[in-house]
Amino acid sequence: MNWFLVNIIIRVIISVTFTVCVLKSITDLNYQYGLFRIAFHTSHNDSGLFEPPCISICIKVKSLINVTSLITLYPGLVKTAQRIIQDNQQFSNWSFDQLIEDVNQGENLIFGELTLSQIAKIIVPIEQLFDKCHYLDENLSNSPCEDKYFKTYFYDKSLCASFQAWPRLGIEFSRSDLRIPGYRGLILYQASLDLTQVPSVSEFSVVAHRLNKIPWSQGDSTIELKLNPSAVIYHYITFFETTTKLLPPPFESQCKIPIKPYTSVGHCLSRCFMSNFTRITGRLPHQYVINNPNNLKFLHLYEGLEKYQTLVAQLYAPCKDICGLTDCLSDAFEWRKLGHPVSSYHPKNYVNLQIYPPSRLPIIKEARPQIDWLDFFSSIGGVIGLYFGLSFFSMIDLIINFSFDNFIAKLFGHSKAKEEVNNRVQPLNVEVLDFTQTDLSSGSYFVYSR
Repeated sequence: MNWFLVNIIIRVIISVTFTVCVLKSITDLNYQYGLFRIAFHTSHNDSGLFEPPCISICIKVKSLINVTSLITLYPGLVKTAQRIIQDNQQFSNWSFDQLIEDVNQGENLIFGELTLSQIAKIIVPIEQLFDKCHYLDENLSNSPCEDKYFKTYFYDKSLCASFQAWPRLGIEFSRSDLRIPGYRGLILYQASLDLTQVPSVSEFSVVAHRLNKIPWSQGDSTIELKLNPSAVIYHYITFFETTTKLLPPPFESQCKIPIKPYTSVGHCLSRCFMSNFTRITGRLPHQYVINNPNNLKFLHLYEGLEKYQTLVAQLYAPCKDICGLTDCLSDAFEWRKLGHPVSSYHPKNYVNLQIYPPSRLPIIKEARPQIDWLDFFSSIGGVIGLYFGLSFFSMIDLIINFSFDNFIAKLFGHSKAKEEVNNRVQPLNVEVLDFTQTDLSSGSYFVYSR
C-alpha cells in the first residue's frame, strides 16, 4: 500500500471522527440544556369523547358526630373533656357539646383520642343522608344511583361518598350529544341530601377526581357549597378539565410514573407510609391519610413521641424515592357555578345538587424541552469552534462559500499549482538633496537646491 492511499484513509477517518464527535457533542449539550429549560405547550383535547370523573360529596367528620353515641361509647373522652374545661379558664362555662363543636379543641379530642374505626361508630353514615340520586347512563337517560357504585372514605378530616359508576362501567359520551342548543345541557349527576339528622352541617364540598386518584389536599378540584338552615337550596355547577403532562427524571419535575399495584403518587405514598409506620413502631397507625407531600401530617400524633416530625422524616425518606413527588400525568377539575344558588323555605335542612357536563374542551398542558437561540449559539457554536477552530459566523461563511471541488482537493491532499509570486526587490526612489552654504550679511543660512 503506497503512502498516498494511507494518507487518504487517515484523512477520511479524521474527518468522519470529527463529524461524529461534533454531532454527538451538539446532541449532548442540547439534551443537558433541555433538562433545565422546559416550556408548557397548551392545546385542547378534541377527541370528541367525554370521560366523566368520579364525583365525591364530602362533609366534615365533626359535623356528623352523634354526641349521644360519643358519650355512651367513650366515657373516657368525656372525662378528658371535663378535665380541659376545669383546667382552662376560657372554657369554664362551656358544656361538653360546646367543646366538641369548637374548631381546635373538638378536632384535638376527636382525632387525637379516637381511631378511624372508633370514629365510624359515632358518626351518621353519609350514605343515609342521600334522599335521591340519579346519573346519566350510556343511553343518555337518568338512572338511579346504586349503592355498589359508591365508595366511602375519610379525606382531610371529612367523610366522603364517591360516585364511581362511569369509570367502573367504562361509560364515555359524545360531546355533541351532551349539549342542547339554548339550554345548559343534560344533567350529568344530581343528588338530594336530607341533612335534618345533622343540623350542625353548614357546608359541604364536591370533589372531582379520576378513579383511585384522590387529589392531595382540599382546594384541588374542590368546590365548597354553603347551606341554608330550614330551607331547600339548589346548587347548579359544572367543571372544566385540565390535564398536565410532566417530563420524568432526569428532568427537574421529578415526577413519577406509577408502577402497579399503585395508581398514583398519592396512592403509593399512603401505602408506603402505612407500611413503614408499622415497621418502625410495631403498631398500626391511627390515621394514615396524607394531605400534602410538602406538609406531611398524620391526623393523630403518635403518643409517646416527643418530636413527631422525626417519625415523619423516617417515613418520608424511603417513600419519596419509591413513589416520587408528583404524578407525570395528572387531571385537575376547575369548578364553576351556574348562576346563584336558589333557596326556598322548608322545615327540613335540604340540599339539591345538579352537575352539568363541561361546555368546553379539556385543556392539555404538556411540558417539553425548550432550546432558544442563546442556548444554540453557546452550545453548537462552541462545539464548532472547539473542533474546527472556527467561530459560528466563520462556519456560516464557510458553508455559504463552500466549494465541493476545493473540499475534495484539500481532503485528498491535491492542490492546484500556485502562481509564482514575483518577489524581486524594486530599487528605492530616493530623492537626493544638495545642500550649499551662502554667507549673507544678516547671518548664515543653509539652502538646498534640486
